[in-house]
Amino acid sequence: MKTHGAFPMTRFFTAALVAACVIAPVTSLAGRPDASLEPPEGPLDFVQDDYAKALSLARAQSAPLFVEFWAPW
Repeated sequence: MKTHGAFPMTRFFTAALVAACVIAPVTSLAGRPDASLEPPEGPLDFVQDDYAKALSLARAQSAPLFVEFWAPW
């Protein structure tokens, strides 16, 4: 497979981002007839460096999981 720079990775991450934007809203509200699009009251609590804890809290609250990541390159 001949690659040209970072193009295959760019295509992959673009496809993953599009899939996440399409799937996340549908699955986060599925089965929740009382789900509201109103913003939550008070500050948001962020969990840092503990994916398992963040995932369990999101599941317990039937809330979507927001994952922020970055790279210095």
